[in-house]
Amino acid sequence: DRKLNLDGELFPSGNAYWPSSVSNMVSDPDSPSGKVWLAFMTISAMTTLISWYPYYLSNVYIGEEVPLFRCFPCLSMMTARSVLPALGMMLVALDHTAPANVWNDAQQATL
Repeated sequence: DRKLNLDGELFPSGNAYWPSSVSNMVSDPDSPSGKVWLAFMTISAMTTLISWYPYYLSNVYIGEEVPLFRCFPCLSMMTARSVLPALGMMLVALDHTAPANVWNDAQQATL
């Protein structure tokens, strides 16, 4: 039954807990799921960063002469495509915030 916890007891609120998002599940870096999330996201960000995939995959290689911004031509689109996704992944992995778990009646009805 969904109204019972792992010990076979009813939840104090009478409602089962269901995280509203992945961020809510992994927001605590001291929990097992938070530690696994941090490890896998850090590993995937670092391997993406060191792979320099746009330079080695012909379907994403556009040449070094395409600037990211026309007013700032010293940063190429290829470098940005190599570095920025990995930095974004690290920001997601290291940001341990989650919204409050507030359920409305429509969300509660889906449990």
